[in-house]
Amino acid sequence: MSRPRHPIHDTFHIKIRISLIGLLVLIVGILSIVAAIRSADAEYQRDLKIWEMRLDTVADTRAGEVEQWLGKQMAELEAVADNLSLRLYLTEYLSEVEPVQGPGPVDTVPQLTFLRNYLALAASRAGFVGMLPAPDVPANIPTQNEAGILLLSMERQPVVASGPVVPADGGMQSFIQNAERGRTAIRDMYLGPRDIPMMAWLVPVFAVQGDPVPESQVGWVLGVKPVSSELFPILNFPKLAEKSAETYLVREREGVIEYLSPTRDGGLPLKRRLDKNDILAAVFASQQPDHFSIRKNYTMTDVLVTGRRIAGSDWVLVHTIAKNEALQDSEARRSWRIASWIIGIAAVLLLVFSIWAHGTSVRFQQLAEKFKSQEALLRLVTDNEPDAMTIVDQDGVYRFANRKAATMLETTSDEMAGRRVRHFLGQEKADHLHDVAQEVLAAQEARTDIERREEQGKQKVFLSNYIPLQHIPHILTDTISAGLLVVEQDITEAITERERRERLLRNLVDKLVLMVDSRDSHAAYHSERVGCLAEALAFELNLDNVLVETAQVAGKLMNIGKVLVPPKLFAKKGKLTDAEHSQIVESIQAGADFLDGLEFDGPVVETLRQSQERWNGSGPLRKKGDEILITAQIISICNAYVAMISPRAYRPGIEREQVLKQLMELSDKHYQRRIVAAFVSYIENSGEDRTA
Repeated sequence: MSRPRHPIHDTFHIKIRISLIGLLVLIVGILSIVAAIRSADAEYQRDLKIWEMRLDTVADTRAGEVEQWLGKQMAELEAVADNLSLRLYLTEYLSEVEPVQGPGPVDTVPQLTFLRNYLALAASRAGFVGMLPAPDVPANIPTQNEAGILLLSMERQPVVASGPVVPADGGMQSFIQNAERGRTAIRDMYLGPRDIPMMAWLVPVFAVQGDPVPESQVGWVLGVKPVSSELFPILNFPKLAEKSAETYLVREREGVIEYLSPTRDGGLPLKRRLDKNDILAAVFASQQPDHFSIRKNYTMTDVLVTGRRIAGSDWVLVHTIAKNEALQDSEARRSWRIASWIIGIAAVLLLVFSIWAHGTSVRFQQLAEKFKSQEALLRLVTDNEPDAMTIVDQDGVYRFANRKAATMLETTSDEMAGRRVRHFLGQEKADHLHDVAQEVLAAQEARTDIERREEQGKQKVFLSNYIPLQHIPHILTDTISAGLLVVEQDITEAITERERRERLLRNLVDKLVLMVDSRDSHAAYHSERVGCLAEALAFELNLDNVLVETAQVAGKLMNIGKVLVPPKLFAKKGKLTDAEHSQIVESIQAGADFLDGLEFDGPVVETLRQSQERWNGSGPLRKKGDEILITAQIISICNAYVAMISPRAYRPGIEREQVLKQLMELSDKHYQRRIVAAFVSYIENSGEDRTA
């Protein structure tokens, strides 16, 4: 006869079970809080990424406009300096008149009359005109006007001007005297009369009969103009909805940041200078152009900032938007979600532990009833989870299902409890889940699978997490059993977005390929053919999917740098000169530089950089053997093959057999023997290269 168990023993075991349940709920609560914080942070980071892209768009367009404006000013003055009549008359005049004596009156010197009129017309057209009236002194530098175009002799003395222009301040004289013979020079932005921002450009004038070398220079063209009315309006991006959006120019001088353009708070150009401080948006933009961050602006206001260096100058364009305006809604949503989750989970945990404390002081019957309360509480927690959660024992029986899981199977949680998986999912899926359970329980390691299935006529993607349970809690089953906690997350939206980005990248690649090939009528579909051949050869070599796609994309983009090559070179029927051939070869590296920064799944850009390497190390980067990416080796041989069999302006296409023979002769020299063998095998076995 067995000895009866003491009630205290039963109570002790129940307390242990209750404690385990409380610990499980605590873990679920902590995980829920962590998940809530991560979810809120992820949404906040997405919003921040969207703002980064918006700021990048504005910064890129404004920087481009500023660079275009700078280039236009120099181009206008270079056009004046290159004028044949101006060069001729200036040469004639300076050969007849002693420079130190200065020119005679314009009315008595025919050359000066023409030069004066021409400069006045050019100054008016290009905006190099003064803003203040001044006496009409044609051959000197007055002190009352602000802009114009002058011709200077080689001794830096004025010859003739578009009008009464340019104050002869010490900075201007130093700028003119220090200019290097035969080279253009720019006087960066400075404050002129009445504190007006000014700039000056100095362009050499060469003799008509001479080459553009310092020895043949006969004079200078000096252009001076105020920049406020032309340059600063460019910084204002049209149709920006954000009231705090601001774009301004800065430069670093002698350890301080100098603000070149007006600021939103009424700051005047070239009047504000701040010490370098890493918290400043302008300092960040200067040190890390093309990057994005949150910094403080000149008024110590938190702003989102990005910057761009202005080519041909020391300037940095800074574009900012107040953080409060940009992220106010995001931060409010983030705080609300985290707070509500923490309060909710804290309330649940408080309730659970209150029940546990009460249960330890009552009898066995009360503790048994408490088990049911805890089961209901656990269901309350899991039913409010957005993901489907089920517990399946090792025999393939549902022991628990939350509301989301039951809804997905068009049933209820109570109906699922105690029923076999095959009753709801069918025998095939039940067998698959059984196999997964055996593997996970044997390894005692969680497993994650991605599954595509159709729901309500739509294709959806689910992420299934299989977590091993050594013992299923007694509140879920009357027997001690091992099983799985299965959590299914609907990731359809994330996968769809990724696939959309991949399609966008493929479309962009195809457009770029079409643009490149359209420039050369003799190389139509060249890039497409190289990409298709590279993909086929990568399959032939049994490379993984990422490298196959890398070979295909790099093959298509191999000639993207040809946009920098003049179209006339492609149509040239004669033999290319060394310089012309070098220009075409270097376009491949230029193409890699052009694509640098784009995010591909594989090493597309590095493949392009190494595409001209040779197996024996004779390429431009001197890489050899297995140092060269296999994808670079693939597109190198594919590009060579397509180039040789295709007709060009200066030769017909070469027969395929002859091309393959040449490639085999280059084994272990230009190309790895294994790559050549695989390529020749594919071409010969396929019957055609399938690239037409």
